[in-house]
Amino acid sequence: MNTALTVLQDLVLTGLVIASAIAAWQFARKPGTQRGHLAAALALIAIQGILGIVGQATGYRYRALQYIGTTVFLGSAYLLLMFRDGFVRVPRWWKTGAAVVLAGAGVTAFAIGLPYTRHPTYSAAQSIGLRLLVVAWSAVVIEPALLFWMASRSLPRVQRIRLRLLSLSFALIVLTRIAIVLARTGPGKTGAIVENSLALLFLPLLYITLIPPNWLRRLWRQEEEQERVLMRHLVMFASDTTVLAQRALEWAMRLVGSSGGFILDVEGRALARSSVGEREAEAYLVYAESGRGTLFEYKPDGTLAIAVPIVQERGRGLLVVIAGPFTLLFGSDEMRTLEEHADVIGFALDRVRLTETRRLLEDSRTQFLANAAHELRTPLASIVGFAELFSAGIEKMPEDAVREGLAAIVRQGRRMSTLVSDLLDLSQLELGKARMKIQPISLAPTVEESVANLPPPAGHSVHVSVRPDITVLADSGRLDQVLTNLLSNAFRHGGPNVAVEANYVNGFVQLVVADDGEGIPPDLRPYLFEPFARALDAHAREGSGLGLAIARSLVEAFGGSLSYEQAGGTGARFVVQLQAAN
Repeated sequence: MNTALTVLQDLVLTGLVIASAIAAWQFARKPGTQRGHLAAALALIAIQGILGIVGQATGYRYRALQYIGTTVFLGSAYLLLMFRDGFVRVPRWWKTGAAVVLAGAGVTAFAIGLPYTRHPTYSAAQSIGLRLLVVAWSAVVIEPALLFWMASRSLPRVQRIRLRLLSLSFALIVLTRIAIVLARTGPGKTGAIVENSLALLFLPLLYITLIPPNWLRRLWRQEEEQERVLMRHLVMFASDTTVLAQRALEWAMRLVGSSGGFILDVEGRALARSSVGEREAEAYLVYAESGRGTLFEYKPDGTLAIAVPIVQERGRGLLVVIAGPFTLLFGSDEMRTLEEHADVIGFALDRVRLTETRRLLEDSRTQFLANAAHELRTPLASIVGFAELFSAGIEKMPEDAVREGLAAIVRQGRRMSTLVSDLLDLSQLELGKARMKIQPISLAPTVEESVANLPPPAGHSVHVSVRPDITVLADSGRLDQVLTNLLSNAFRHGGPNVAVEANYVNGFVQLVVADDGEGIPPDLRPYLFEPFARALDAHAREGSGLGLAIARSLVEAFGGSLSYEQAGGTGARFVVQLQAAN
């Protein structure tokens, strides 16, 4: 029986040494606080077993081996408690209490002098000291096992299984240590053989709970994989970008037991995130430049994350999932699965963007038609009203009233003609079919001609400051149309003083039309260059509301830009940036 017990005990010890070696290898390969505590705890447990063999081989002559063995035995318990702290935080009072209890048990054992022989005999005090030693160690180690099991109930499947296996692994560690203690110090050889046999039987389970292999991680994800088709449909047919990204991130996190993650669009904006700040997430867009998934260290404590590019028509976004405390490592299976998921996300985001763009275009078209109808209805109602009035008996009307009515018909007819002409111009520009002859032109004569053709109304003045050597690439007639629109707006809505200036700026030509009026109301500025933007201003005066939209389209057709700036405290500045011909 002694031989069988010795063989079993040696096999258990060998298994623990192998487990500690694997943990140390994992820590060396991917350093981290959790893996470090686990590797150190298992190493101390193995060292204590080795010290027992050394003591037996030396005839138990060196009591220092017993003191060292007791110290590493108690130290392994505290390290396992710190390993638990990496998953579920340990309160400071419990850390302090555990350290005090373990130290007290060790000091008591040293003070009463536990026997150190092959077949020890215990006094009453020594029996109490031994039990105190074992109970203190077991209590500190069993607490994480119970806590892990209870905490697992509210977690997703992957994290729940991982946590319960960790709970079981802690219980197995307690079982193996008690077995070794009984084998070395206890008189009951039969019970010790049973304990060691059970410990040896469950050692493989200890390996896979602490360092789960790929096949086990695939088994954990089996339920999530079964839901993958449903989630794929939910992602593919999500109603908008936010819903799509949130669903896609939730599934990715569930799949690998992640503690957090985020999805970025091609501009780096966070579409969805969990347990990560928005600015923190946006800083990782650089990983989208890679054409494949990347495993990287997310935090200095060794926490890992996977970054997978999301390929879209406009560029590459990014999916990042962060390793959770219950799933310390990612493997090739998780990487491949997330890459496939990212492909689906990219396709779905393109679909949603296309759908949203189409909806916006339809809404814009509907609004455009409504605005056009409204603008046409006003002059048309005036024309019809005067026509009906004249048909009822023009010969009976005073001559002044007839002249006024006819003038109104002409005025409103011209207004309708201008509006129709502007609508045609805008549609041709949007379709890219507007006829233009873009060529180098001298800017000063064009500006002077525009000012001459549109003299300022009474009480207004125009100051022109354009260098004669400035030449730009533009269509002369269309540029005159842009200037006419800007000058008309300045005369109609601005102050009495209007300035037209042009200079070279950073290799381009900036043409500025400014006034000293009240400026554009803040609520109108976001819509300033949209068709019929005038209709958004409650104090809008006569005009089609298409002038600025046409002007911007024309300038962009030249390869330039048109923008609005508030002129200091008052006034408005419209800045036309054109390509310099020279």
